[in-house]
Amino acid sequence: MLAPMLLSCALAAGQATPAAGAAPALTWSYGADRWLLMKSLQGTWQGSLLDDNHLRVSGWTDMSFTASSDRVSNLPMGFNYLANNFLLQQNWLRIERGVARSGTTEPTFGFRSDTILPGSDYVFTLARGLFNAQLTADNGKPNRYGIDPIQFYGEAYLPSIGRGLDVKLGRFFGQTGIESNAAPDNYLVSHSYTFIYNPFTHTGLLTTLKWTEAWSSQAGLVLGSDNFIDPTDNPTFIGSVRRAPPTARDSLQFSVLLLSICPWPIRAGFAARSAVTITLGSRKAAVVPSRAGCTHTGGGNIDVAQPAADTVVVTMTGVAVAGAHPCKGSAATLKFDLLQLFEVTFDNPEVRSAKISLEARVIGLLRSHRGGGSAQTGPALASVSVAKLGIVKVELPAHGVFGGENLSINDREGPAAVPVMPGPFALQQAWEVSATHSQCLRPCKAASSEFAPDPGLDPLWISYWEPFHGAIKRDFGFQVTLKVLPDMDFADGRKLPD
Repeated sequence: MLAPMLLSCALAAGQATPAAGAAPALTWSYGADRWLLMKSLQGTWQGSLLDDNHLRVSGWTDMSFTASSDRVSNLPMGFNYLANNFLLQQNWLRIERGVARSGTTEPTFGFRSDTILPGSDYVFTLARGLFNAQLTADNGKPNRYGIDPIQFYGEAYLPSIGRGLDVKLGRFFGQTGIESNAAPDNYLVSHSYTFIYNPFTHTGLLTTLKWTEAWSSQAGLVLGSDNFIDPTDNPTFIGSVRRAPPTARDSLQFSVLLLSICPWPIRAGFAARSAVTITLGSRKAAVVPSRAGCTHTGGGNIDVAQPAADTVVVTMTGVAVAGAHPCKGSAATLKFDLLQLFEVTFDNPEVRSAKISLEARVIGLLRSHRGGGSAQTGPALASVSVAKLGIVKVELPAHGVFGGENLSINDREGPAAVPVMPGPFALQQAWEVSATHSQCLRPCKAASSEFAPDPGLDPLWISYWEPFHGAIKRDFGFQVTLKVLPDMDFADGRKLPD
């Protein structure tokens, strides 16, 4: 017993005592590692400028070549999805100002900007409403390489709340799983299916509160999963509880994502505040199927909704599938036609004019088989007329695949607007989806034109190994949004309130 006591006293006598009042060192959220650029700038005035403002600039290039038994695609495996092809997956640029997570009791503020400049990963990570034109820029197909500002947020750290409260506002990574969009944070080039089909990013507000050294929780309100600013935005709660002891190798996290089934409150108030109103009149709508040979048609719906007094949304959905027939060719078609009469009225007598706005989008899949199948859609047309005279229209192009080609479509056109006065109008829409297959005795996969949510397509018609397996079809179809917007000026020059 005496020997350990003497050794303990000797060690204590040999340790330096911290100077009284010495402030603990600040620990920044970006860590102590300095990458090549920051090391190269160290000792220069540029490096000093960055260090004095706690700024870091870093980045990387991520490349892959995936050998495959398929000649074209590794889908549904994502990211390194091209078979026997070189891919420049990420050219990543990161600019950040960290927050101090220890060594101070004062709040600190920072930001982070992560951008793929460019890379093939953008096809998977791009959010709705953010640079989506890249997805149809190559004759209706995505560019192989594109740009995605995958993270950009402001950050505040408040050390006096709990063991520290972190607040982020902007677009940030999803909070589930152990994999990351950033290549250096992963063990492998490829990703698991659970990562590929979970949300990549959220846009909104996220708070992270540390309760103890081991326990923390998160809560946030975002615009949806993989959404930026888009008509599909939906208020969504994200949260988690995490246990990660600092000295343990294991951690446990429970996460939740809750979507609202109601629109944003501001949308619900449109009807009460609308200065103009659309009143729907008579309607003639028809969907005509045509089938020959080994075929299937599904869906065939025309839905006319009025979510607000000044807005009408028309959605057409349908599926056409054609398989091989031993005795003759196969062909399936769905033709859509709509004539919707409506009247525009000014509810506020001080509104002197308005504008009719027309916007359209088509989302769906085209699949074919090299054994003789083809699939087509469009063109998709929508127009508004007065006394049979067209005043505004939108048109989305036709697409087709054949001989083993496959195509995912997300086209958008508009809004196109024209000034109007109160009175009667007519909305017309026309669209077509079709699939064909030549006569064939040997087993051949079917060709399909898929523009309807599940269960419009019977899954038994499509092989499990087909491209786009697991695609979310909630928004599939041809949708037109008609709005009547008042001019913002009153007759006496005052502005209409927002």
